[in-house]
Amino acid sequence: MKLRKVLAGAIASILAVSSLAISANAAIYVPNAEVTDENGNVLGTLDKKRQLLDEEKNVIGKLGEDCISVVDDDGNVIGKCAEQQPAPGLSIENGAWLIQLYNVGDEKEGKPATDYGIDVTKVASMTMYLEAVRGADEELAVDLDLYDPAIDGFGGNFIYSANGGTIGKTLDSPIYKEAYVDENGNTVPAKTMYAKYNWPNTNEWWGLPEEGDTPEGFENGNQGTVDYGKKLHLEYIRKFAYSLTYDVANDTSDEDLIWPEGAECNQVGIQEWGGDFSINLLVKAFVCNDIDGNIMLAFDGLGNKIEESELNAILDELSQPYVSAAPAEEENTEDTAAPEETSAEENNDNFSNEGEAANTTAAPANNSSSSTSSSSNIGLIIGIIVVVVVVIVVVVIIVIKKKK
Repeated sequence: MKLRKVLAGAIASILAVSSLAISANAAIYVPNAEVTDENGNVLGTLDKKRQLLDEEKNVIGKLGEDCISVVDDDGNVIGKCAEQQPAPGLSIENGAWLIQLYNVGDEKEGKPATDYGIDVTKVASMTMYLEAVRGADEELAVDLDLYDPAIDGFGGNFIYSANGGTIGKTLDSPIYKEAYVDENGNTVPAKTMYAKYNWPNTNEWWGLPEEGDTPEGFENGNQGTVDYGKKLHLEYIRKFAYSLTYDVANDTSDEDLIWPEGAECNQVGIQEWGGDFSINLLVKAFVCNDIDGNIMLAFDGLGNKIEESELNAILDELSQPYVSAAPAEEENTEDTAAPEETSAEENNDNFSNEGEAANTTAAPANNSSSSTSSSSNIGLIIGIIVVVVVVIVVVVIIVIKKKK
């Protein structure tokens, strides 16, 4: 009886792990910060402060102005990053893309003083442009041709946060709304300015849309995974390309959502609550508009301020039809018949306020356009799972026999 219970628990654990291993969750794409010298030797990886440390944690280099070279104290180039890094005002980590629109500067957090000369209290709406790409982690990455957005979905939160100055910090924030008794006789505690504007965490979104999906088709017509019951949702541009807009000026979920004057830090961006697995979301551009729809500020995916013409070029490229990376199949010119194909069964600083997202356990659909290498990846995962199950069962049996 004990053996059965132990085996049942072991099998349940393995099934849970295997479901997670083959799910296609996403995270924000993070540029590779590994640093190598001119001979290809790995020197290390940049830290959050964009510094290169030695084994004793001494700073031996820092990111150069070009955001790819690493220089020493004398300005000499000692290495280069594997990919161009974000601009100083942008953080990409922990499943989030977070840019400073204004900041007095915080050396401890590695955030420089930032001022683009705009009135942040006039920001009325913001739009993020995103592209789904192969995951940065090569051990878990899956080709887009194996990924089916109609099965696998992911989501997160649109970040719109301010603190410091007139808003205050945790312990010194002014009262926004005094405590009161609601219609049911319950006392609602007072709310501070900090609690209202710092990481409000109310702008959730979930799922990827397919072409033609609409809120009206949520119940029985849509092909994608968008939850139109959430406050925000991605808009379809083309296969694997999307936009996400937060219209703060017309948000009726709360009052006084436009930023007040006098904050020391105003930041916006996007969180993704899936995890770093097979597919990543690559930010291509970010735009802030005023109440009339005029562009106040625009950035590329690495947080560099760009002009409207540069933004239009990015959006034009993003709107081009998706081209599959899978190699074209060669025609079989031999007289012998090709072997029949067999189809496989279908098998969320976290920036201080990360939430939970629904888990997806369905494997990517395996169809005739799947590449051989991608199919091998899935086969390898399944093989590993089987081996782990066998090993655990053997160990359990040995332990039980020894106890007897």
